[in-house]
Amino acid sequence: MGGKRITPAHRNKDFSKEEIEILSRNPNVKSVTAKQINYTDEFKMRFLEQYQTGKMPLDIFIEAGFDQKTYWSRAN
Repeated sequence: MGGKRITPAHRNKDFSKEEIEILSRNPNVKSVTAKQINYTDEFKMRFLEQYQTGKMPLDIFIEAGFDQKTYWSRAN
């Protein structure tokens, strides 16, 4: 699925090996590297559908099993 990327806002640090391992276990993640997460097409569609109904992105990610501390709090 092409188009707009869904990424954590303002994330400037690489994912650690532990974070990569945790993220790769999430069924909504197709692949993950230190710098990038590739989401499944199904998750991208579900994210866009929920976002268009007014749901906040952070809520969508949390409900999809992403840990807020690992995923969003590394911004500097």
